[in-house]
Amino acid sequence: MLIPVYLKRSKKTGRYSYRRRILKDLVEVFGKREEKIALGTTNLNMARQRALHHDDWFEGKIKQLRDDMGDSDGVSVSESMLQACKVRLLVRHPNCYVSFSL
Repeated sequence: MLIPVYLKRSKKTGRYSYRRRILKDLVEVFGKREEKIALGTTNLNMARQRALHHDDWFEGKIKQLRDDMGDSDGVSVSESMLQACKVRLLVRHPNCYVSFSL
């Protein structure tokens, strides 16, 4: 079974994490070079589901930033990013894993 590139497993604990490199032109907006999120599981299938959810969120933010770069409304990319991603809450429950962006 193939493991997606953005899904990493810790050799020490066996837990999975989601890791994606942030493109050079967006590093300043994100404030970091890499998006890293602990998935909180050692189960590969559960890690795939959680990583897919985070990947959809990440790709959506990249698309939103790219769209904002083309807008001429005077809002800078960093202001737009701050408005879109002020708070990100992760709620964990034994039977589900939900992420909210406020």
